[in-house]
Amino acid sequence: MFEHHLAKYKEIKRNRSAVENWNREKEQHLKLATSHASQCRIWDSNNRGTEQKRLRNERRQEAIKRLSASGWGPEELRHMEFYYHRLFELSKPITERTWNNLEPQLVRVLRRLKYRRLEKERCYSLKSRYKLLKIAYENKKYGNRLTIYPPLSDLILDGILGSIDDTIWNTPLEQKLTISVFIDALHDAAAEIAEFSLKWIKQNSLDLTKLLRRSGLDGDYDLRTTIFSCKYCGEKTWVPRIFMHDCYYL
Repeated sequence: MFEHHLAKYKEIKRNRSAVENWNREKEQHLKLATSHASQCRIWDSNNRGTEQKRLRNERRQEAIKRLSASGWGPEELRHMEFYYHRLFELSKPITERTWNNLEPQLVRVLRRLKYRRLEKERCYSLKSRYKLLKIAYENKKYGNRLTIYPPLSDLILDGILGSIDDTIWNTPLEQKLTISVFIDALHDAAAEIAEFSLKWIKQNSLDLTKLLRRSGLDGDYDLRTTIFSCKYCGEKTWVPRIFMHDCYYL
């Protein structure tokens, strides 16, 4: 090819116009060849990329098939963190030999994902159960305005509702608890709640007396005959009902 071009050049080298035309023609041929070569490289790269993508997907699907047969469910196998794990980036098929090394690594990932999922489900279940307990307690509290009911949180922290708390935490998550369970439990704990309520009122009365004295209200007075007025809503109240006042403006 080179000799052919050299011979052609020697024929026309004394003709300036012919040389210029010949150069332009060869430059155009070079541009076309360069463009074609570039397109070939792009095609080859895309073709290799498609093939590698196919091999990686086959590697992933084979791993999922094997792990599914071992008892792992779709909750973890379809999780994004597992599905696009770096262990599936290799475009190599899985053999029995490579699986012996790959399986323990993938199982560790799945166990971590399962633990996180179960913890999330457990937290959701516990919150739902405490919400039902709160509704049952609020219904009991507002259904009997003549009785003083301490905050539910105080009852729980003091251990008065220990049996109910135990039911919430230790009942299997797959067992659904209804609000009637908590209504009955609160009814059974009525005596304990009443006993705690008396102690709670006494302690709050002492705290209120200290607060009044710090505010400059010295002297002897009977809280039971003292009328209080909420500066936000204007409601008139007294001890011990003042301890249940839940002003909407606060």
